[in-house]
Amino acid sequence: MAHPLFYLGVCYFYPFGNTSATCLTRDLPPETSAAVLLLGCGDPRNILFTIFCEPKEAHRVLDFTCCDIDPAILARNVLLLSMITEPQLEFTSMWNIFYDMYLDKESHRILIDQCKRLIDCSQTLQEWHQSPYGKVLRMCSNYTLERIRHHWKLYSEMHRLARQELSRISRSFPRDRTDPSDSVSCSLVLSVTRSAGPLFSAAIISTSDHFEHYWKTGITSTSASDVKRATMVNPTFVYSLAGDTFSVQYGLDPLISFHLAPTFTHSCAASTDTVVEAAKSQFRSWCSAVRESFSTSSPHSPVIRFLLGEATVASRALQAFQNSKAFKAQTPVAPWSSQLMELDPEEYTRHGAPAAFNVVDTSNLVDHLGLLNVLVTAIPLLSTPYTSAVLYTESLTVSGDDATKDFKAQLYGNLTTIGAIINLCPIEYLSGFTARCNTHEVLLDRILRDAFTTTQLQSQYHQATTWKIPSSADVTATRRNPKGQCLRFDPVQLGAVFYDLYELMFQHENTMYPRSELTARGLSMSNLLHNTRESFVLFLRLVRDRSNISSEQWESTMVRFLSIRETDRCRSRHERLLPLDFLFDFDLRMQLDVHGLYSSAHFHQRFPTIGCFDGWTTVPPFVQIILSVPRRRIGKLKTAIEVLKTPLLQCDVMCPDETCRASFTAVTAVFGTIRLTGTDGQGRGVVFQEDHEGLHGNSPLVVSIVVPSELLVRIGPPEQVTIGLSLQKTPMAALVANRPGWSQSPTIYSAGLMDRSQVTIFPKQSSPIPHSQNVIPSGLPDGESSSQDGIGTCDPVVVTFDEQCEQIASLTLRILVENSTVRAKFQAGSNPTVVQTSACTMQITLAGNDQDVIFPFPISGSKHRVRLARKSLYIEIVVPVAGLFREGGFKLNLFPVVQEGSSINPWNIHRLNLFRSPRLNLSEDGVNMGWLKTHASTMMSHRERSLRKTHANDALMLIKDTLHSIILRSAGIDVDHPQRLFALLDKPTRDVDTFFFVNDLHFDLASHTVICDAYVLSLKPQLMQKIDAPFRELLTHKIVHIPAYEGEMRAWKQILPAFAERCRVSWQHGSNCEYLSRGIIPLGTEMEIDPLCSCGRGKDVEGMERVSEWQAFAPYVTRVALSPLFAVSYMEYIGRDPDAHKCSVCRGKGKPKLMGCSVCKTTRYCSQRCQKKDWPDHKPKCKPPL
Repeated sequence: MAHPLFYLGVCYFYPFGNTSATCLTRDLPPETSAAVLLLGCGDPRNILFTIFCEPKEAHRVLDFTCCDIDPAILARNVLLLSMITEPQLEFTSMWNIFYDMYLDKESHRILIDQCKRLIDCSQTLQEWHQSPYGKVLRMCSNYTLERIRHHWKLYSEMHRLARQELSRISRSFPRDRTDPSDSVSCSLVLSVTRSAGPLFSAAIISTSDHFEHYWKTGITSTSASDVKRATMVNPTFVYSLAGDTFSVQYGLDPLISFHLAPTFTHSCAASTDTVVEAAKSQFRSWCSAVRESFSTSSPHSPVIRFLLGEATVASRALQAFQNSKAFKAQTPVAPWSSQLMELDPEEYTRHGAPAAFNVVDTSNLVDHLGLLNVLVTAIPLLSTPYTSAVLYTESLTVSGDDATKDFKAQLYGNLTTIGAIINLCPIEYLSGFTARCNTHEVLLDRILRDAFTTTQLQSQYHQATTWKIPSSADVTATRRNPKGQCLRFDPVQLGAVFYDLYELMFQHENTMYPRSELTARGLSMSNLLHNTRESFVLFLRLVRDRSNISSEQWESTMVRFLSIRETDRCRSRHERLLPLDFLFDFDLRMQLDVHGLYSSAHFHQRFPTIGCFDGWTTVPPFVQIILSVPRRRIGKLKTAIEVLKTPLLQCDVMCPDETCRASFTAVTAVFGTIRLTGTDGQGRGVVFQEDHEGLHGNSPLVVSIVVPSELLVRIGPPEQVTIGLSLQKTPMAALVANRPGWSQSPTIYSAGLMDRSQVTIFPKQSSPIPHSQNVIPSGLPDGESSSQDGIGTCDPVVVTFDEQCEQIASLTLRILVENSTVRAKFQAGSNPTVVQTSACTMQITLAGNDQDVIFPFPISGSKHRVRLARKSLYIEIVVPVAGLFREGGFKLNLFPVVQEGSSINPWNIHRLNLFRSPRLNLSEDGVNMGWLKTHASTMMSHRERSLRKTHANDALMLIKDTLHSIILRSAGIDVDHPQRLFALLDKPTRDVDTFFFVNDLHFDLASHTVICDAYVLSLKPQLMQKIDAPFRELLTHKIVHIPAYEGEMRAWKQILPAFAERCRVSWQHGSNCEYLSRGIIPLGTEMEIDPLCSCGRGKDVEGMERVSEWQAFAPYVTRVALSPLFAVSYMEYIGRDPDAHKCSVCRGKGKPKLMGCSVCKTTRYCSQRCQKKDWPDHKPKCKPPL
């Protein structure tokens, strides 16, 4: 499989989310229909919030497909959504049923009644789709409905179980749990505080109190009477993949799913009751919006689909349908299951269920599958054209000692290199900023790491990333090549790139890696591996298909990769980079072969029909081996579970002395029995019966692997060969092998290859037990990267790496000189001129003819080189890629706004609905705005702070500085009263042509930041004639003039279209739109040029009309949503440089380094002498950190 097989050890249930809700359509224009795939969907909070954020004026289709591996999650989701459709049901009961572990009798009755309604109309898929629920809640497979219905029946019948069984279930719940080791106790819990975003510090006490209350009482309400009434165990918390017992993940709290920041803006601490009521109020608002959208007879009602299956399996099934209209896959829906994935033909043909999506959200699957596996799974499902397609990834766990570096480490390579070869990249990385704040995560992580040792630290770090095709930010590029480009590589270099990635992916296998370099956290995380040889091969296939690499180039690349690997294998054991890699040689080469990437001739030769192949007519290249592991031998894994929690499994083919050994990590395992039928050889048949009791049943464990037939022929005498199931070798697994009963070996069980009672061999294609099957996704279309233009056609872009094959050194594009007129002048000596016109586009002019040439990645065009071949009649342009904070690329326009058809969309600043964003009420008594000052100050990185001190000319830094001033002054911070009228004063010209009227400040809840709801007035001579009198009157009022330094006004003209477009909800761009007619955004960047189109002018201007001095300008302003722009935490150090800290006494920098106070962890001293000197003053205020 593409992911290592974990044994079913510790399994947690996530009935609701562990991050606050986000809007899934935040990167789509409001008129663009949304096909949204939620892989690892979890609860429906994001769907509820997305529908809540939908503009009332929107007339688009929202089509959600929810995929999850746990049927209990989908059963609960459909249960909640079905209750929302019932107008007679109150939201309070829905809250209780969905979030509380215990129910009062009335809520329990409502739950049972609703389950019965669902059961009555779900006997068949057709019956369900014809029911009232089936219009909006669709099932993507028959198996999905069967398993969901099974859970509804369990819910409705649980109260009828025998008293002894009910007592067993009840004792597993927190309120009745007797084992103190299983109970949750805490003083401070920080997982909930991230939902308060920038106000996390104010939320720590009350959210920790609620967490403790929730896990003691099992309900969210803090009312003693509510606790007393809630006496019945909620059956929706009982059944999950972990079985029929309580297994809810210990860090969950319903409050995490909501946006808590507005609750903590007052100086006095918000009570727990207040926080709970705020969450319930949001829940009611979301559900009310969803109910309204469901109740309408409009054809634009949302559709929510459900597909049960593991994410990688669902992806393969959807890709198979895309490519061949196949509905049934030879792949189990999930590990530890024999049920094949099969899409419902009716749903995917007649009812138009999407198999490609313009939004793919992967929740925090990165934590469970690994980042590369998530990319391989999700990218092929993005719809074409790619201009508006977006992928979201998230992670919470931290595998290293520096949370900010963890994201890049998971890519196993340079981010630019990986982004270019898969043609997808984080927009934050390309832009150098993000409009979504996670500085509270950075600050919280630093506090914890200062306060605790690495071994004590079990914190989370939320990293949310938005991925888009790099060239989709370039309007010229998307017009010319909407589906991307073909790329060409030097096979020698690309093979080296692949090997470096391979080495990093499997560096944990390096037994020579010094244990001293394994940190405590690294050791504990060493068993959480996500890579197999198949996952590496699938990544290669993604690269090949996305770059459309020719078969000849690919063959040479694979030869180079394998030759480097062979060179490493030939080194001495102590010099090898991957000393254990030889064990996986057959696994790797087989995966390359079966996935169509490289065929090994020795796998396809004729083999004798002897030994284990005795009686076979012919021996195929690959066979499947089935090993039955007796149930009694599974008990051995209990020791492994104690140490590893979720042990990793692999299979081995071995000689008796293990001198010859081949390991395979693509393992399928199911509890059950097999019964042989027919005769020996290829005529043998097998009937497999799955034991649905799984771990709790009595059947053996049946594992299967695919191996090359050559291995079984060459490894040794078949009577001496054994097949084994074992733990994967990791530092943590080595601890298990030393435990009693393991005999210093990771092998769990082995049997002889010729032992017909335990080992069965079948040709791969006719195996009775399903295994991973190859699905080749359609790549980019073959052909030239651009059609003939003013000069000629362009060859594919050639990618050249540096001497270490780590970073991209240059991109080269060859233009064939085909235009006869141009050709003649070129041969006569005419020279071309080449200039960069946008992030990915160079314009070449020759003999009066212009041609745009497109590169797949942002480039530094000012550093280009030109090669002229007058005899061969071609021109080559060689450019470096735009590096971090260098010239070119997005420096030409930091804030692109792109056009697709008649739709306009900001590329790297998300949308939001200001009508759904709560206001910051600055006039209320007791409002504390100190947090906002801290929040706004975290915009800049340490690098940008240094630039600001030196007055450097950096446009992004200057814009951040101006935004900081506008936000704080609008809130009345560091000034006598809120200031709402601002003018940008261009320092070079001493001219003013841009005014901001700030109406309100709002929370951008999902992005954990704030918004200035403002209006922009762009002055130009024609307008001044109309507004001369009111403008003169306006000048008599207090106007804050903010200086704009050299280059800043140009950046403001570029960002204004993005700020205007992001809050557009009530109007559309018309046929007379200047953006559409002129094909450029912004319309200009010079002074006295309005960068905005006229479509939004005078729209949604109620805020202007409430202020008498502003009313006259209402017809001429455009609404904008100004917000902070934050540094990217995995690119730059945010806040103060740790090396900049000084001794609290002498202000020195350390002897040789500073030491923190052992109690408060915050005050620093250069020496013991300074600490003793300061102690009398420091002691009264020295307190342990929260």
